[in-house]
Amino acid sequence: MKTSVFFRVVTWGALAFASVPVLWAQSSSSAPVFPIKNVVVYPDRALITREATVPVKRGENLIQVPGLSRYLTDRSVQAGFAGRSDLVITEVKVDTTHLNTSEPAEVKALRDRLEVVENQIRNESDKVESIRSANEYLKKTVPFAQGQKVSTLEMESFLSFLEKTLNQNFTRLGSVQSRLAELNKERAALNAELGTLRRKLSVTKVITLRVLAPADVPSASLTVSYIASQVGWAPQYDARADEARSGIDLTYYASVWQNTGEDWDKTDVTISTSRPYVMETIPELSGWYLDVYTPRPVSRAKSAYESMDEVRMNVAFAEIPSPVDEFFANTPSVVEETTSFSFVLPGKTSIPADGEPHKVVLASASGRAEFSFFAIPRKAQNVFMKAKMANPFAFPLLPGTMNYFVQQKLLGSATLDETIVAAGGLEIPFGVDESVKIERKLKKKDTQYTGVLSRDITVSYEYTIDLTNAKSRPLLLRVQDQFPVSRNEKIKVTTEAPAGKDAQVAEDGIITWEVSLAPGAKQTLPLRFVISYPRDLIVDGLE
Repeated sequence: MKTSVFFRVVTWGALAFASVPVLWAQSSSSAPVFPIKNVVVYPDRALITREATVPVKRGENLIQVPGLSRYLTDRSVQAGFAGRSDLVITEVKVDTTHLNTSEPAEVKALRDRLEVVENQIRNESDKVESIRSANEYLKKTVPFAQGQKVSTLEMESFLSFLEKTLNQNFTRLGSVQSRLAELNKERAALNAELGTLRRKLSVTKVITLRVLAPADVPSASLTVSYIASQVGWAPQYDARADEARSGIDLTYYASVWQNTGEDWDKTDVTISTSRPYVMETIPELSGWYLDVYTPRPVSRAKSAYESMDEVRMNVAFAEIPSPVDEFFANTPSVVEETTSFSFVLPGKTSIPADGEPHKVVLASASGRAEFSFFAIPRKAQNVFMKAKMANPFAFPLLPGTMNYFVQQKLLGSATLDETIVAAGGLEIPFGVDESVKIERKLKKKDTQYTGVLSRDITVSYEYTIDLTNAKSRPLLLRVQDQFPVSRNEKIKVTTEAPAGKDAQVAEDGIITWEVSLAPGAKQTLPLRFVISYPRDLIVDGLE
């Protein structure tokens, strides 16, 4: 969407430079458009710069730039003429306007769909009422005349008909009500979207500049910039494992969203990690007091992104770029700043004001990784793979969503919840490795009663953990299980296997095996223990 901007010069007879005779500036007949020149996107806002060439008349001029984002921060506006010290901007004013424009196509499409949904809701509501009326009629209907003798067979036949018909009607009623619920949900969503769109289209801001010129200037380059909210970006990563070469290809993305009401059409875009703010007043120090610490309820302040009420960003992407080489052909240039980094996107970028995430690649690199495999079959009979590597970029990895791939297959995603500095350690989980099988089986559970007077219960457990390496490479697998640990002297646990150097057993009963498996190899790990306790004792935690 290109913003229609008009330029106007208003005459002011009483005002001029002191050394210049009073002249009446003439209204300009041109109407230059101020297109967006570039955008710097920060995590929770953006710096938008517009530029146009405008004529300026001798005397005082009013230049207006209307149709701007309703989320423009008034005190952030800056303006200037490139290379023109003789043109003086004496005032910058920001006003909110309420426009009565013709209905856009997107609003009409929503209204048309809403009308269709409303008709469907009426039809389904009529069906509900019709089925309910039919059921009430059936319940009250007596097919036999008063005093008529009715045989058992006739009564059973009628009751069977009534039951069958009512069941069919109730089934239809449930189906219609489900459809009605879906339509009501769609109507609510359409109304909400329509309301948001109408508010966005009807309210805009206009910047008015008052400019003094000592002489006519046929063309002057005017730049206007401002900060807007309802825009930001979040990091997202793709980690592609190549176990054969012990490497990981890591790609750093920016998930950019904006709902400013201004489409960015083929614009220079820079992604910045810094967090600017607009200072409205000079800060002042207040008293620094010490007191006895009193615990307060823990709460976390919401960020501007989390608390916004009109846009919700979803950073999960289903599309996988292909081919990869072509996708990464033109990566952004990285600019290191004092406390942050900026990524200057190559070429021109278009991002509509639809509030949806738009994925742009920031950087990609490959690095060596150490792969490891682990399993806890008592909790999940799967083998999991993870990798450790150093951050391969010269800049930090910020918290964000990371998608995991193995052999171009998307395994899932998780959250990178901490900042990883340059060359810092990074641990990446790759989920279940289906080429390594593990199965935990209960082979025997034997309960015996011992003693003469006070009989004890002795329960023997025997498990096996079967491992199979279907890979074409050897691997080292860490397997964990556990022995039960008694917290009462009347309950005794005797461990039998593993024993000695077969595995490590911690004080809390956690067992750890380090198993080397050759390609195609199989191995079975034994787990045996005995639990004894008095018969009259109820033991918590038994399997």
